Amino acid sequence: KLATAAAQCSDSCPTSSFPDNAKACHPCAVGCATCGADGICTDCLVFHASYQGQCVFVFAVGFVIVVAVALAMFSAGVMRFMCLSLTSPRNAKVLKEALEHRRRTKVRDFSLAGNPVYDFDETNPRRQNIAGVAYMLYFRYIAFLAAFFVLILLGLGALRYLPHVLDDAKMEVGTVSVLGSVYGLCLLATLRWVWTQHVVAKEDVEDDPHMRNF
Repeated sequence: KLATAAAQCSDSCPTSSFPDNAKACHPCAVGCATCGADGICTDCLVFHASYQGQCVFVFAVGFVIVVAVALAMFSAGVMRFMCLSLTSPRNAKVLKEALEHRRRTKVRDFSLAGNPVYDFDETNPRRQNIAGVAYMLYFRYIAFLAAFFVLILLGLGALRYLPHVLDDAKMEVGTVSVLGSVYGLCLLATLRWVWTQHVVAKEDVEDDPHMRNF
């Protein structure tokens, strides 16, 4: 029985192993799919290349190169920032003008005295023209999408709840009523959104000559 088992093992040795003279399976070197009795690879696994009787992982070299380049670039960036932090400004007036320009480029409320920066908690980008009408239209569009999906979710919830309220005879009428109501509300929301976008754009165009004169 042992001899039969050993013979079967030698005939069906798994991948990356080879039988010896004693009819036993031994593992091949790392990366070998098949190898001879002397342990030399005759076929390599996928992503491995044969080199001097051994199977070398092909992507190992590329991975090492990528890691080395990334570390070198990171080290160079850190050294650059360290060197810049140790240097002094060559032209203090230019630095002062740059800081003043950065202060002026911040969005400010010109309708108030002193032109303060817009308050974060009290500013409504859907109703206040902060930096152009495009931002107002964009945030109004986001609000419209949120309301639109809320209406759809309410309709889906109502459809799911209908079988617990209506019997089979009234189920079809209830489903049609819910779908019609959701469709009507979505249509009204869309028309209102289109109208408000039109009003905002029209007001911006009407105010543009006054701002140009200002």
